[in-house]
Order: sequence, then structure tokens, then C-alpha cells
Amino acid sequence: VLYYFKNEFYLNSFEKAGVQVVFIPRKSFFDLTFLQKVIMNIRTSKYDVIISFLDTPNFYMEIFKGSGLLNIPLIVSQRRSFGKKLLMLDYFKTLCHLAANYFVVNSNSHLYWRLGLGISSTPSTGNTPEKVPALINGK
Repeated sequence: VLYYFKNEFYLNSFEKAGVQVVFIPRKSFFDLTFLQKVIMNIRTSKYDVIISFLDTPNFYMEIFKGSGLLNIPLIVSQRRSFGKKLLMLDYFKTLCHLAANYFVVNSNSHLYWRLGLGISSTPSTGNTPEKVPALINGK
């Protein structure tokens, strides 16, 4: 597990399960030293896949993936829908999901919302350059 927010909520559980935890502190959203350390950790640790569930880590990983700095599969999840009023920043974050290999949705309604934006496809239709296959959480 790689993380940047100093929160030890799950640390004991990870240690008991034998999961390696790497903490890389971040000073600001655009901390270039932090971003460089994250990329170096990913490259030297040789992870099989990156799974990201929060907006900021999603954004970092999608930018890395889209720019060619990340060459392993990326699974992202957006834990909320934006409703009818989609702010430009929210729309930009959503478009960044196109860099991912898979996208986790919380429900069928979340999937249909993403399909309406033209960003997701279902796994049965496959991955096309403009769409990312959706995985329904819990199935």
C-alpha cells in the first residue's frame, strides 16, 4: 500500500496481514518532489496493478498513465456522481478517467450516469480508445 496522508487508521491491520506499507509525505497538491518519489516507488517496486479510489490519487495516477510514466494496469473509482450540474473541474477529473484500464462504479445508476457522459463502456463491449470498461462494485 502506497499512501501520502498521515493516517494510521488501517496500519495495524496491514501489518498483521503482512502487507507492506509505504508512506510518502506530501507538502502540497503539486509537490514535485512527492510526485517524483511516487513514480520512483512505483517503478522500483514493480507493482502488478495500481488500484486507486480517491479523487487526488486517481488524478495523479491518470496523469502518470496518460503521459506514459505509468505502464502497468490502472483501476480507478469515483465514489460520487455529480448530478445534473457538472462543474468544469469535475468534468476534467472525469475525463482523466479515460487514462485508466478499468473504472469501478458503485451501482447500475452510476454506470448509466457515466455511459451518458460517453466515458464508460460495459466490460462486455470491451475497451475502445474513447471508453473505459466499467466494473460494478461488489459483483
